[in-house]
Amino acid sequence: MFEQTSRYFHLENLTHVDENGHEIKYKSRRILPQPATVPSMVTIEVERGKRLDQICASTLGNPELSWKLGDANQTLALTDLEKRGTVLRIPLDGVGT
Repeated sequence: MFEQTSRYFHLENLTHVDENGHEIKYKSRRILPQPATVPSMVTIEVERGKRLDQICASTLGNPELSWKLGDANQTLALTDLEKRGTVLRIPLDGVGT
């Protein structure tokens, strides 16, 4: 259902049966970690013109892991992380996910 790099991959698969007996499959709720509990390996300052996928590729090794930066920096608006001069906490890969 979800690829291994997805923030939802490790969540439990659940099933709800509605009043008509139809099964509805879904993932359990994902609780966002507190940024202070996400170990970071480094902080960086966003350079002018850098996109989030570029930052993720160079720091985490995968351009699709922007959600990990969102968790480590406590934001759901990932585009906020691309603003020039923003200081980002780069999480240890796989921790706090």
